Amino acid sequence: MVIIGNLLVALGKILNLLISIGYILFLARAVISWVEVDRDNQFVIKLHNLTEPVLDPIRKYMPAGTIDFSPMAVLLMLYFADIFVVESLLDIGFRLK
Repeated sequence: MVIIGNLLVALGKILNLLISIGYILFLARAVISWVEVDRDNQFVIKLHNLTEPVLDPIRKYMPAGTIDFSPMAVLLMLYFADIFVVESLLDIGFRLK
């Protein structure tokens, strides 16, 4: 049981790291969409290429307006995944140790 507990804890920590990276990427994307930046900047292009595959399907279900709220929707989903999935994995993993 200790091995399974350690595996679940490791999986939870890896998911937590990936979600934290997602927070940073989508928060940066939200800020960039609200301010005027050079769209030809390599950082902006890479950020757009990384986040657009996730944001595009969400925009289909959100009303179009002057402010793009799809990054905020993704941030809320990441927050839910962090609280529900990661915390559950860590809790179960620590109980099995």
